[in-house]
Amino acid sequence: MCPLSSTAWRTATSSCVRMTRSSAASQQPGKEEEEEERERERRIGETRAKAGPSLREEELKRLSAALAPHELRLHEIAADGHCLYRSIAHQLAAGDEASALDFRHCRRLAAEYIRSHADDFLPFLLAEHDFSDGLLESYCSQVRGWG
Repeated sequence: MCPLSSTAWRTATSSCVRMTRSSAASQQPGKEEEEEERERERRIGETRAKAGPSLREEELKRLSAALAPHELRLHEIAADGHCLYRSIAHQLAAGDEASALDFRHCRRLAAEYIRSHADDFLPFLLAEHDFSDGLLESYCSQVRGWG
């Protein structure tokens, strides 16, 4: 049974219908919609400018300042589900683009290492999962084959 009252349900579903219809209409924006979007973007920009730097921007600024004397710098890695392996590949290449490793290669190496050192890794896997035969192999297959 739906936890919403019949009035709330009609309101919610009619809003969904209206959103669906307006979404379909917005696929072919006219000049008025384009102007509204530009105005919205302008307001967002003004709000951000008034707000000052974000906490993330402040943190990155401080971190960059701390790294600079050591001739180190930040390198952004996309958070795409492969970021751990992309960051490892980036560091192993040490800035040499010619020897840059592929994240897939790092995934394969990690899976092979985990398989060859199963006794070191199995306790961590068992702590988070119910024991079953082939748990380590299943995990290594996920690490190796994701993406």
